[in-house]
Amino acid sequence: MEGTWGGDIPPRDGDIVYVPAGQTLLVDVNTPSLLSILVEGKILVLDGIDLEITTGSILIRKGTLTIGTYHNPRQNGLTISLTGSIRDP
Repeated sequence: MEGTWGGDIPPRDGDIVYVPAGQTLLVDVNTPSLLSILVEGKILVLDGIDLEITTGSILIRKGTLTIGTYHNPRQNGLTISLTGSIRDP
């Protein structure tokens, strides 16, 4: 996610990450402990290293979260930890 932010400050613990329609977020580093991730665009989890995504919730609205494909399955480990409550979307 370092290169994705275009020089802006990457998210920190407790932040909300919003991926608007038309934007693709390439996840290539472990995330901090985020409050939530809202996806209206695309998130692509890159392969090559083991990764951890920690967030209260992930809400995908007309967007996509791609972790691998049938023809190109993910080869490295990925841990997604959802830390929110049952009342979160």
